[in-house]
Amino acid sequence: MRWTHPSLGPVAPPEIVRAARAAHASEGLTRHVAMASAKLVGDLPSMGLAGLSVAINVSPGEFSAYSLSSTLREVVELFGIDPSCLEVEITEEAMLDTVAAGAELGRLEQMGFRIAVDDFGMGHSSLAYLMDLKVDRLKIDRNFVSGIAQSRPNQALVSALVGMGHALSIDIVVEGVETAEDAEVLRMLGCRFGQGYLYGRPMPQDTLRTWIDSHAGNARSIAAEA
Repeated sequence: MRWTHPSLGPVAPPEIVRAARAAHASEGLTRHVAMASAKLVGDLPSMGLAGLSVAINVSPGEFSAYSLSSTLREVVELFGIDPSCLEVEITEEAMLDTVAAGAELGRLEQMGFRIAVDDFGMGHSSLAYLMDLKVDRLKIDRNFVSGIAQSRPNQALVSALVGMGHALSIDIVVEGVETAEDAEVLRMLGCRFGQGYLYGRPMPQDTLRTWIDSHAGNARSIAAEA
């Protein structure tokens, strides 16, 4: 979510979320994002990217504000897509709130939605809860990734998390990848998935197809050379 206000200029996503909560419009905002994501899922096959999922960030406060599972179920039924094509990104804070979020997360998992834990490593997640909830993806917080090429402690930590992910059959994603040097170190540590400005910046959905086409072309060229 990005918003450029005519007089205030760029408004950051956390501010948008807080404004929606204050206006009691959180459910409407999430539904808007989910519908845009579901439409993108339907468009992906025409881009040569069938079978991929699209992630939606959900703030901790939403679990006590409305039924997230009901909203997302309505969206996937409306667009006729499989729930596994949408990935719900939550923070460790939300995951630990077993009263407000536990039941909802359980329902989302039972419906077939993918569950990802964002900013992993900054909270106090229980490994037992990760296994019980059947989390699909852990996203390692950028604080452990930025400048990792020069940080042996962070390299050791990321390597351990990657090994844990393999043992639990959970995908590990590293956030905040901004330099080719860091990306190469992360690759050597066994990281298969990365996110950050090195790969792309936030962009309007209507420009995404051009971005995907250009990067798919690069991937085809690399494959041909190999």
